[in-house]
Amino acid sequence: MTRYFALAALATTVILTGCSGPSQPPADAAAKSEPAAPAVEIPAGATTVALDVKGMHCDACAESITAELQKVDGVYVSQVSFAETHADVTYDPERVTPDAIIATIAAVNKTYVATLAGSADADADATASDTAVAH
Repeated sequence: MTRYFALAALATTVILTGCSGPSQPPADAAAKSEPAAPAVEIPAGATTVALDVKGMHCDACAESITAELQKVDGVYVSQVSFAETHADVTYDPERVTPDAIIATIAAVNKTYVATLAGSADADADATASDTAVAH
């Protein structure tokens, strides 16, 4: 009985504090299909930024980032992929900037590091996030 309560307490702690899985997606994760983006009318002046996102440990991490980005005034669509460690965010450049989007991702969890896709900082940030403590 004590073992049951200890196991239940551990499960509750993991659920409440987030995942602590591997920092890299499993080899077959890329084969999983990502959920379709919600149908949103995107105005003509919208811009899409591609970001590399390091520090995610599971699909729930990507979902929590997506949920927070959808709350940002000026963000129309956000698609975050754990398997690809990538995010595409479509936004109104008159209401929000890529720096604000990157800051929003970092505010979700201190282990998340977002950089412009293909930037020189992406490789350095990837190394730093691989050594970060899991959440």
